Formats: sequence, structure tokens, C-alpha cells
Amino acid sequence: MGKLLKFESRKLFRQKSLYICSLIFAAWSSLTVVISYLVSKMMHAEASCQSAQDAMVGAIGAGMFSTIAAIVVALIVCKDFQWKTVRNVLTKGYTRNQFYLAKLIISEIAVLCMLILSWIVSFITGLILYGTGYTPENMVYALVAQIFVASAFAALFNMLSFLVRSTGGSIAVGIIVPMVAGTIVDLIDVAAKLSFKFSDLLLSSKVNVVYKGSASTGDITKALITALCYIAITAFIGMIVNKKREV
Repeated sequence: MGKLLKFESRKLFRQKSLYICSLIFAAWSSLTVVISYLVSKMMHAEASCQSAQDAMVGAIGAGMFSTIAAIVVALIVCKDFQWKTVRNVLTKGYTRNQFYLAKLIISEIAVLCMLILSWIVSFITGLILYGTGYTPENMVYALVAQIFVASAFAALFNMLSFLVRSTGGSIAVGIIVPMVAGTIVDLIDVAAKLSFKFSDLLLSSKVNVVYKGSASTGDITKALITALCYIAITAFIGMIVNKKREV
């Protein structure tokens, strides 16, 4: 398993797509901070971002995170299926579960690299524009929760990529499924009129929590638990399906 992870990690860091996608998201996060600053100056209003720390925490909420994560994971997973190299890995004595877990771990590393780069770039942008005056109350806890939420997105897209097994199809499914799921769940919430909202179970709703350092400890904890459940459930389903399908 260790050798397989080393092999997969070498492949990962040789992929130009990882660096391109990470830079795109980091640039987008930075641009969001700049736009917020310019709008606040034009409107003579208080900006939604108030410091470098605030900009860093808010990076994941800049938009496009799940879309770019879906692209990165699809490129990591599906190349082996398209190039028919999966059998080569399995003939070396590795099990299908080991192959799945290796791809899952590498996908999570890739998505976390993307997230951490956006933190750094957003912090620097916020430092230039705002300085370091304001520190969100639950900043550290929110950042920890963001790591798990990002890992949950990686786990979800890893599962979908193993189900679809084509790069284009996996990217399309990874982008469309969260959008469609969000719309359907919102309609259910409106129709059901329950005190409990099904939309609270979506990962996208947890992004809306953890990108705010001012969010309550309870809300951040719920987001973290939801992310852990996503990681466990998608890994379980993915490994079962991967075992039953032909390579």
C-alpha cells in the first residue's frame, strides 16, 4: 500500500492540471477579496471581509470550489481507467480496495493542496488591502472544519469518478449532481415545511457555515460531523461498487 501511494503521489505532482486548477481557484478567491474591497469603497459601506485572517477563512466560500475539485479528482481517477492501467496495478498484488483507498487519499491531498494555496493567496491579498486588525472568533476551528469539508468533497467526487470511469462524464456528473441535489432538496424543504431542513445535509450548506469564522462552535461542529459521514459513506459505497464492476 505504501509503494502504491508513493507511485500515485508521483503521478499527482507531475500533473499540470493540479497546478492549473489550484492557481485558478486561488486567483478566484483573491479576486473575490479585491471585489469586496472595491465595492465597499464605492458604496461607502463595510466590506464583508475585514482583515487578512477573515479573507483566509472566507477563501473556500468564494465559489467554484466544488466545481474545480470535481475536475481535479476526475483527472486523477479516470486516467487509469481510460489508459487501461488499472489491471497493471492489480496484477502487482494490490486489491481493488487498496487501489480505491489510494486514489481516495491522493484525491484528498490534491483538493487540500488547492484549498491551502487559496488560504495563502487570500491571506496575502487581505493583508495588502486590510491588514491584520480583525481575527474571526472561531477562525482556527473553522479552518480545521474546512479541511474535513474539502476532504468530503474529494471523497464524494472520487466515488462518482469510480462509478462513471470517464474523465468528461465524471466532471459533468461532479458539477451537475450537487446543483440538481441542491435544487431538489430545496423544493422538498419548501413543500414539507418541517422544522428540520434536508438542505442542512448537503456539503454545499456546510461550506456556507465553515467559511465564516464568526459561525458558532455548534454549527462548525455539525459541519465537521457531516463531512466525516460523507467521507465514510462514500468510501464504503465506492469500494463495494468497485469490487463488483469489471476492470
